[in-house]
Amino acid sequence: MFVKEIMSKNLACCTKDTSLVDVARLMRDRDCGALPVVDADAIGNKLVGIVTDRDLVVRALADGADLSKLTAGDCMSMVVATVSRFGRGWHAAKGRFDRLPSWPHASRRPGRAGSGQL
Repeated sequence: MFVKEIMSKNLACCTKDTSLVDVARLMRDRDCGALPVVDADAIGNKLVGIVTDRDLVVRALADGADLSKLTAGDCMSMVVATVSRFGRGWHAAKGRFDRLPSWPHASRRPGRAGSGQL
């Protein structure tokens, strides 16, 4: 089974300038725990990081930060492991990732494979 067959295709994204309050609302509204962070000015929305619900808690909330003054860029992880849409699901699963973005070439839509789908 290919990753493209099991990945979520209607992926929500944010930019480094998106407020953490808006990030949290997107996660709530889309029922997801991670958002790819993109450079919207780049061709094809270049992936520049990922922000997770854990990032919000550990890197912002636990430090007593005012979430209304922080952005996704303040707490995102910049090193992101990705998987090809044409990769095998078991390849993604053996990496033991909870959330694994499938980031395409500029002309294709991104997706995400979560641990529940693998």
